[in-house]
This record gives sequence, C-alpha cells and structure tokens, in this order.
Amino acid sequence: MKLWGGIALVTVLLLSLSIIHLCLQTTQADSQCTQNTNYTGTIDSVDLAQNTIKVYDPQAKVVDPLIGRVSMVVHANNDTHIYLAQGNSCQSASLKDLKPGQKMKIWPEGDMVVQMFPLPLRATKIVVTP
Repeated sequence: MKLWGGIALVTVLLLSLSIIHLCLQTTQADSQCTQNTNYTGTIDSVDLAQNTIKVYDPQAKVVDPLIGRVSMVVHANNDTHIYLAQGNSCQSASLKDLKPGQKMKIWPEGDMVVQMFPLPLRATKIVVTP
C-alpha cells in the first residue's frame, strides 16, 4: 500500500512540474512577441540555403534603381530565435515558416552602425507580426 502511495505522489509531482514548465515556456514566448525594436519591415524574400531574409520598408517613397526596394538583409543562424505572433500569443517558428509579405521585427546582434546599404543584420531574434 505504501508503494502505491509513493508512486502516486511522484506522479503528481512530475505532472505538476510539467505544467509549471509549460506555463513558464508560454509566458516567455508571449513576452518575446510583445517587446519593441527599432528594426522592422516586410519580407521581400527568404533564402533558406543562405539563411537570409531580405526585408523592405513598404512606407519608403524612394526605391534605389540598382538594389531595388530591399533595405535590410537579415542573417539568421542556429542561435536566432524565431517567433510567430498571433494576437496576444506567441509560438516558436523556424526560417521555413517565413514567407514574403509577412511583417517582422528584428533584434540585431550587438550594436549596429549603418555603413552599408542594404543594412546587413545578424539577428538574435525575429518576430513575425500580424
């Protein structure tokens, strides 16, 4: 009888820890999608072979005749966190989930000094917004 009581107790504890872990993950993902950044734009194209995303500003009035409408080239790697924002919720995603026309927010690695155009960014985090 004591053995079954111990097994039941361990099962309840493990289930409780799993629920707490799930709640923490959801809260962390939600907060990732609500943060602000200075780098935003609309996806022009995604190159899965090079792990790059070309981004443009749909509000831009002037388009460069040589490079077109692209204003940023975002480089992703295995450390880049990608999320899809859906209302108040946020879910993890991958580069394969990104499509032209989607709006996104980008958090660059380190401080950026604009010296090139289009601006090359190595992203630590990307959030696709509705």
